[in-house]
Amino acid sequence: MSFDLVAPPQLDANYANFLAFRHIQGLFSLLTSSNPTQALETRLLTYQHFAAFGIYNENDWGNSQLLELVNRSESLSCYANINTANGYFKAILKRDESDESGWFWALEWNKSYRIVGYISHPDVVPQMFKELPELDWCNVGKNVRKRLEMSLNPENDRLFRQEVVEKDM
Repeated sequence: MSFDLVAPPQLDANYANFLAFRHIQGLFSLLTSSNPTQALETRLLTYQHFAAFGIYNENDWGNSQLLELVNRSESLSCYANINTANGYFKAILKRDESDESGWFWALEWNKSYRIVGYISHPDVVPQMFKELPELDWCNVGKNVRKRLEMSLNPENDRLFRQEVVEKDM
């Protein structure tokens, strides 16, 4: 007996997380520094305060965890919402002004991958990332599992549709 498996190409999570860190680090510095062109006045995000929660390919943008994070983040104030290169690069940074527990961020690369995460104190996971719906994984062998990816109708895609607030950090 033989069978074939087909799956989309997988990003190396370590490389994707590091690239995301550099993108978010730059945007965070621009948003929070009094003068990001001067080293002494630049606020630099350290890797200890950065967390990548998940990486999702386009065919899985409708999964229950990602949709719940989008729903939970809609009440946050949006400080950066970037859509450039004809939609091939998107970034959003949000924060609850009344809660010092952290920032929500999301990136989209090449209309193909989304990565979401947060900026927080090293030992603190923001409440919005807790008690998310479980993804429906099925074990198919030793150390092998699968799940059905959930696509998202573009009309229902709300992740990068928030207006930026005009406030000083």
